[in-house]
Amino acid sequence: MSSKKTPAINSSSTADIAFLLLCYFLMTTTMGTQTGLSRRLPPMPDQEQKTQDQKVNRRNIIIVKINSADRILAGSEPIDVSQLKDKIKEFLSNPSNDPNLPEKEVTEIEGFRPYPVSKGVISLQNDRGTSYQAYIAVQNELVKAVNELRCRSSAGSSSFWMRPSRTLSRRLCLRTFPRQSPRTLERNRKGESIMSKFRKDDNRETPGISSGSLSDIVFMLLFFFMVTTQMRETENKVMVKIPEASESVKLERKDLAAYINVGTPIRSLQAQYGTDARIQLNDSFKSTADIRDFIAAERESKSEADRSLMTVNIRADQDVRMGIISDIKQELRRCSALKIMYNARKSE
Repeated sequence: MSSKKTPAINSSSTADIAFLLLCYFLMTTTMGTQTGLSRRLPPMPDQEQKTQDQKVNRRNIIIVKINSADRILAGSEPIDVSQLKDKIKEFLSNPSNDPNLPEKEVTEIEGFRPYPVSKGVISLQNDRGTSYQAYIAVQNELVKAVNELRCRSSAGSSSFWMRPSRTLSRRLCLRTFPRQSPRTLERNRKGESIMSKFRKDDNRETPGISSGSLSDIVFMLLFFFMVTTQMRETENKVMVKIPEASESVKLERKDLAAYINVGTPIRSLQAQYGTDARIQLNDSFKSTADIRDFIAAERESKSEADRSLMTVNIRADQDVRMGIISDIKQELRRCSALKIMYNARKSE
């Protein structure tokens, strides 16, 4: 009885199938990281809570105002946004103990020593006509001022480990930029150049490129995209140009974020919805009154342990006016969604 051989499976089209799957993931997934300025909104006061007058020393408060023309007023003097950081650093640190600048209270810091802590408070106020780009620029300068003061105090308390030794720095430079040998061409015993051994032979044929491992490489790329990307859940119906901010931080967990898009409708929808700024929640245009139901639905989709960690990512166009952003923040305060992020691109 003759034995039949099992026919081999033709795998020549495996690379084509993998390429098609790779193209699918490239078109239907997002890979970009979300960055922005993290903030925490103040909670709404209880209606039954009695109003208590808090006496705050005027020297401890600086009010930064942005008007509808995007002009900035720090305290009682107009100021450019490029000068705001140094103004805030001087206000908070009060290096010369100026009686018109904030007080300092010596506080015992665990694991360190008693340290003078500033009582300064920054109050940022904006007009409803202020542009979102100007608002983010001011927020960025305020964050930069506080970050630089924290870095300076940290460097003063732990300067030993923050500054590398001279030997370590020299070793690192030598490893990064190694010395080059002055001799670039050696010679053999006969005095002939080694490079002369590599001669072009016109009679030899160019070897073909093996494509046997092509499918494996494509499959590895496919697995990479499957692990690192996230499926697009919504379609952008508004045009959003994200403002820049040098102090932007990465959104650690995108699965715990709820997105509110604000901008002008795309051109194909302007005939129906106009050119005014609109709020997009999921795949449809909504009003500020719908934000509470949107936040409730987002919380229901998260586990009970993760609901308190949810971040509302406000993704707004840089030309949007702050009136609609202020209304959104008020609604978020009413539904106790206080952890927010102003979406902004990282700038150098």
